[in-house]
Amino acid sequence: MPLHLLHLPTEILVAIIDELGYDFFAQDARRLAVCRGWYAIALEALRDLRLTSPRLRLPCASAVLARAQPTLVSLDLDLEGGSEIENGRIALFILHRRLEKACPSLRRLRIKLGRNWDLPPLLRAIYSLLRKARDLTALDIDTAYYQETRLVELGFPQNLHSNLYLYRLHSVTPDLRTLRFNAKELESHLCDAINRLMLTSLRTLRCELHFMCEKLLELPQQAALPNLRQVVVELPGATLKTCRGRADGKTLRVIEEQLMALAQRMKEPLVVKLLAGGRLRGLDDGRFYEFDAIANMQGEVQGWSLNAEEAGEDEDGDDDDGDEGDDDDEDDEDGEYEDGEDEDMEDQDAFSGAAFSSSRGAE
Repeated sequence: MPLHLLHLPTEILVAIIDELGYDFFAQDARRLAVCRGWYAIALEALRDLRLTSPRLRLPCASAVLARAQPTLVSLDLDLEGGSEIENGRIALFILHRRLEKACPSLRRLRIKLGRNWDLPPLLRAIYSLLRKARDLTALDIDTAYYQETRLVELGFPQNLHSNLYLYRLHSVTPDLRTLRFNAKELESHLCDAINRLMLTSLRTLRCELHFMCEKLLELPQQAALPNLRQVVVELPGATLKTCRGRADGKTLRVIEEQLMALAQRMKEPLVVKLLAGGRLRGLDDGRFYEFDAIANMQGEVQGWSLNAEEAGEDEDGDDDDGDEGDDDDEDDEDGEYEDGEDEDMEDQDAFSGAAFSSSRGAE
């Protein structure tokens, strides 16, 4: 090996190691032993691991995760791919066994659900792992791979929900815009658990829901929110219903009042916003509007306004006719986590209305 490779700047070495990926070094650990500098940088790079559905089915996956466990901090699971048969009960068992090796050290877990998985048992398998990931601080569930709305039983056993609030979750990001809920027979579901987290450790909540749950933002009277700083809820649908699939008289105004109450109880509120499609507000312009609870509470604005991105387009004269076609070019990078130790210092711009383009509602 040329000696000059031993003296490359740190940022270049990190880029090289990230490009090679974990599997390259897992095949032969001696590849990390080029020099002490390489080894130290590689350990940092391997803290964030991304696994796909085909890789999880490999016989070596369990051993790979076991070797990564001492340094593993962040795990990104992309479960797209495979047939319904491949992703059946046997695959769920394999998924559980593979992830079990990585759970104790995890701080951040991000899951993209594939379209060919049977969601109820998959979600139960994932959430059963949370009981072992006691240091988890960030959880992200993304259903963007589902191209059409599906009826899903998004409820979990009561004992899982009753203990979820014991976790030190600082960030929860459920992106469930392509799913409809069916929780009529359940005593509790995901929104109940998120609600309880707001009373304890939660700092950041970002939800994208096809149905608004009446339990998500309801809090006991005089309840304190010691850590909560950022809440962004997006409703891309054309109607407003509950997670249980029925309308119960809840209106946007009620949700606005709930967000205002949240902002008033938060010690240091940074962002408290509701984003809704125009059709939900009786408009058919295809754009997203935002309600800023903090600004309204301070009397700076009244009611709804175009989100920051679309307002800027109107000022430039590029979108005066309401055509949102240019928004489709926006990259969807919102699911990326910041460092788990610095979540409370995240830039509030990442949670502004500009972070949710109208293209997300059209995906």
